Amino acid sequence: MHGGLIGMLVDEMLVYAGAPHGVWGMTAKVRYWLRRPIPVGEELTLRGRLVQRSDRGFRAVVTVRLPDDSLAAEGEGMCVIRSAPVP
Repeated sequence: MHGGLIGMLVDEMLVYAGAPHGVWGMTAKVRYWLRRPIPVGEELTLRGRLVQRSDRGFRAVVTVRLPDDSLAAEGEGMCVIRSAPVP
């Protein structure tokens, strides 16, 4: 799978990492690392975890795993908290 698509998934999961904590953000900074090739058609498991929060934003980490639970990619980033609630 193209690494840019994995970057897009990491970016998206950063935002969702804040949802269980009642915050929604917009990505301000993201970086990611591809750890192994990801075959097209494989089911992936993505997990995002909020690791730091302030009044203005939050930092989160993301993992992307293959069906055998091996780490395929990981990333981290900062999100700016949206001032208006998302429906």
